Parts: sequence; structure tokens; C-alpha cells
Amino acid sequence: ATGNPGQAIVGVITGNSIAFGTAVTYSGSYASWANKITHIGNPANKFVIVYREITNNSNDGMAVVATVSGTNTISFLSPVQFLNASSQAENFCITNCGYSSQDVLVLYQDGGNVVPYGRIGRVDANSGQISFNTETAYTTQNNAVGTKIVWDHSHTNRAIIAFRAQQNNSYLQVVVANVAGTSVSFYDTGYYTNYSVDNISLVYDNRRNRTSIFYRDNANKLRLFSATLYVVSGTNYVVYDNPGDPSSSDTIPYIESSGNGDHTAIAFGDSISGSNPDVDKVLCVYTVSNALKAKVVQPADRFVKQPLTFPIASTSISGGNTSSPMVMYDPNADRLIYAYVFTNGYGYARTAKFGTDNLTIGNYGTEVSFESPGTVQYISGCYVTHRNQFFLIYRDNGSSSTAGRITGVVGTVNTGNGDITFGSPKLISNGAGSYPDCCYDPVNKKVVAVWSDAQ
Repeated sequence: ATGNPGQAIVGVITGNSIAFGTAVTYSGSYASWANKITHIGNPANKFVIVYREITNNSNDGMAVVATVSGTNTISFLSPVQFLNASSQAENFCITNCGYSSQDVLVLYQDGGNVVPYGRIGRVDANSGQISFNTETAYTTQNNAVGTKIVWDHSHTNRAIIAFRAQQNNSYLQVVVANVAGTSVSFYDTGYYTNYSVDNISLVYDNRRNRTSIFYRDNANKLRLFSATLYVVSGTNYVVYDNPGDPSSSDTIPYIESSGNGDHTAIAFGDSISGSNPDVDKVLCVYTVSNALKAKVVQPADRFVKQPLTFPIASTSISGGNTSSPMVMYDPNADRLIYAYVFTNGYGYARTAKFGTDNLTIGNYGTEVSFESPGTVQYISGCYVTHRNQFFLIYRDNGSSSTAGRITGVVGTVNTGNGDITFGSPKLISNGAGSYPDCCYDPVNKKVVAVWSDAQ
């Protein structure tokens, strides 16, 4: 492979260190952008990666099935094309179609005709290969931007989609996907904001059977509203709370009324993995005025606590797409784990615990550096359930020896005081990389990491 090959690797955690197998290229040419991965429920040891491949001046959408086996081995079948793009494929999203499904729903856009499409991919139980059914446009609003998707687990065959409708004044639009076997149809809920938006996130709350939709409005206010889907005799009905209007004095729906609105949101509860996760809370972590803040969204619609400023050192937090903060939940320590980047490029992490009211955050652990010196970008991570540890993956632009290489580090949270102990960072990629992501394989008890590599 030449250029920026898409690569993946499997890691096995021992103590506070992680040992990786051999990085394996999964793209015929290179995955230059938008590597997205999801675990499928059946067969349980398989993953699906979608990406844009550049070969002979084409920019096609490709999918590849990964199988994890042995000690730390990952293998791939031949990539399958799901979009023969007239221009670059873009705006990828992927979700599995339920906890035990062999299907995935992929959303994408052909950069040439800017039509947003969705189609079902099915992983064959015998061959392990993926095949795709006919594509269907999920909106008549061409040029959907920032699309996000989440599976609605209160129904066996529905997903919630939100995006910025570029042709319609960049308003927020919500669509329901209806999956029937290997076919998918889409229902336009008719919902639009009356102002432009960007930076959309979706979180599904299975205890309340609703989807929390986070976004930034045209006044740089970070907002939230919820959508609850009801299906009566096959007809979709979506009930919303009021997201408010940035031109009005209504501040109840605001998560933050000023700042840049770079954020991430997660759902977690008594059990966040397995066949039936029990989501208890939704948390939004975001940056504003170079500070890191968090808010709990629980339990009533539109109800959020006042901003909780997460204490950090005097150095400011760095914002932007490449250094946005990330957060995960440690069920063993019952703590939130935050990872973030200072403006000097150093990577830090800290834990926090929910108060007895389940709405406040406090009892912080000590702030600990996981990469110093360095210039950390693109932080992602996952919790490693069988070891009660977590894994961070990121790009290190620090010294000449790292030169933008993808790096991983293992952390352990002290259940008593919440302090984090990190092992030594380990270089994963052979050369400069970008867009790293990872997930935990509960069947083989391994970490799977993917990224675009420049070698």
C-alpha cells in the first residue's frame, strides 16, 4: 500500500502496559479520511470498518470486515465497495442494527451529486463477508453535513439520524431510519430548527427510550433537546421537547450560553456493555473560554444542572476539532475519566465522581499527565472491562522521534481516591498517522485500534 494506508491493530493489556500485535493494512490504497468502526453482535468476534479509499483518482466508499482471533491477531477480508463516488465520498456514519444483529446501517454522501444515502450491510454468518443492498437517499435536502446516527433500542428496527441541512439554511433536521431485513427506508419527521447549527452529537438513553441531541447554534450556544420515538401500527411519531430560539430570552435549553461549543457526550449507567446496557445518565463535556466543563442531563427533559467547571491546572485547555476533550465511564471505580489537551500540547487526564444526587460532580482525582512533553491530538479511548482499566489512543506530534505517530497508553483508576496510574506510552504506527479510533472486543478481551497511516 502507498500513501496513507488504513491500518488496524489488536492490543492485549497486562498490568499497566499494552502489547500490540502486528499492524495490518485493510485498504487496497489508503484510507485518507473518516475511518469509522463498529462491533457487530453476530458473529460476535467481528467488526466493520468504513472508510474513503483513494485509488487512481477515485474517492470511493469502502467497507471491510475484521476478525479478531488468537492472542492479538486481526485479519481482514477483501474490501467491499458500497459507493462508486463521482467525487469524494464523505460524511460517513455507521451503527450496528441492534445488540445481536449481523447488519450495519451506513450513511454517506457522494461529494459529486451531494446526495445523502443510507444502505444496509449484512455480514454473512458463514463466509464473514459483507454485502450491501440498494442505497436510498435519507433526505431530499442535498448536502447533509455533520450527520450523526444512533440506534433506537426501544424498537427492533429504528434509528435516529440528525444532520445540518446545508440546502435549508443549515437548519438541524431529524430523520428516522426504518430497517426491514436488508432494506432501509427513511421518514422525514418534519422537524427543523429555525436557525443554523453545527457540531451535532447524539446519545441514546435506553432507560427513558429517548435520544438526546446536542448541537451548537448560530450564536455559539451549546444546546440540547430530546426526541422520543413512538411507532403505532407501523407509523413513526417523534415527540420533541422545545429546543428554544437563540434570538429569544429563553435560556432553559442552553447547556452553555457562550463559548465555542466543542463537546462530546456519553451515556452510561449500571451496565454500559453487553446485550442490554442500562443507561442511567447522559453527560455532556465541553470547552468554553479555554476551560473544561461538564453537565448532567438527567432525569427530566431539558433539565440540566448549572455548569460544573472541571478543575484543571492553570494552563488553558486547547479547543478545536483535533484536541477536543473525551470522556468515558469506569464502572469498577464508579468514576468518570476525562482526557484533554492543554494549549501547550500536553495530554492530561483526571477522574471525577457523581454526588449522591446523581446530578453534581466532585471528589476529583489528581490531574495526571499521560503525554509530556508532546503535542497530543485526536484523543479517543475505550474501557477494558475484563481488566478494569482503560486505553487511550492519540496522535503525538511532540519530538522528532514521534513525528505524529499514533500512540497508545493504558490507565488504571484507584477505586479509593480516584487517582490514575498510567503505563508508558507505546508507539503504535510506523509513521505519522491521523484519525485514530479504538473499541473493546468483549469476546476476545482485546482492544482494536484503527487509524490512517502515512507509511
